[in-house]
Amino acid sequence: MRFLYCVCCIFFTVSVGEVVAQSVGEAMPSGEVLVPEISTEYVHVYRPKGDVFSGPDAENLKEGKYYPEWHSNDHCFIKDPKDFWHCFGIARPAAQPGERVKHGGEYVSFHAVSPGEYFEYSFREDAWKDTTKILPPSERPGEWLTNTAPVVVKQGDIYKMIYGPAPFRMAISRDLYNWEALGKISLNEDNGRDPNIMLWKDEYYLSYCAGNIIKMSKSKDLKHWTEPVEIFKGEVPTYECESPTVLYFNDKFYLFWCLWDRGIPSNGFGERSFVYCSDNPMDFHGCPLVTELAAHAPEIIQGEDGVRWYISSAQYPHRGLSVARLKWTRK
Repeated sequence: MRFLYCVCCIFFTVSVGEVVAQSVGEAMPSGEVLVPEISTEYVHVYRPKGDVFSGPDAENLKEGKYYPEWHSNDHCFIKDPKDFWHCFGIARPAAQPGERVKHGGEYVSFHAVSPGEYFEYSFREDAWKDTTKILPPSERPGEWLTNTAPVVVKQGDIYKMIYGPAPFRMAISRDLYNWEALGKISLNEDNGRDPNIMLWKDEYYLSYCAGNIIKMSKSKDLKHWTEPVEIFKGEVPTYECESPTVLYFNDKFYLFWCLWDRGIPSNGFGERSFVYCSDNPMDFHGCPLVTELAAHAPEIIQGEDGVRWYISSAQYPHRGLSVARLKWTRK
């Protein structure tokens, strides 16, 4: 059986049997639950360079001031027709020595680019380089200042970005460099963040977090969205289910989410991510935990060869973004 697969807005056709066999060394029945494992050390692929804070002023940040170090957070990947890989994500000047990490001033998205025909070429030290940050408040009149956790898909000749926090908004581009903000999408949600999209059977599945629960809505055209439903709830009241990603693989749906436990002091970048498996992308309640991974705000990327897999992590174990190989094994 062959299917059209989407991970992080990357589209390609692969064979389920071929991918599983080559990834774990033997053929196995379609529909078997597999365990994703980080199989290499993390490679520090992106180090944000210094930049001027575009403002307005926020939490010890001054408009027009140059800050030598920035941090990144929730992000997404997409490849353009010229075989350049692009990454977009949360950007903010890094906390000063002795200062607790803050999230105020997250008003723009970083835009990093890596040349190369295959993602494998981008899997190396400092492969990703900064370009001009996108969608500052001055280019989004009438919106909230905050601009976080973008996800990008290509629809026809247009790239469409959905970003948070709720009410979720959309921007469009033809070249991934120049963006036009369109304002709110029609999704009925006022308390969500960290949107992510899976394309499956010609429908877009938008997952996002809202406190200690994860919700999902569907759309056929990215314009009209179904009423959101709860698909997962954290077991501990202090849990915040951040950065959810749902992907389809080997006739199963896998939910990845990152933990921020409000009951435990942290630096704002927890590196505990959990994976659950279900037969239904709209319901992970009661599903057993498959594994725990050391990654913050992870994205899962399947290489163009259909065999290699990768996992990204923001701010762990290095400032910026790091990437490691991912393999799927039998339970």
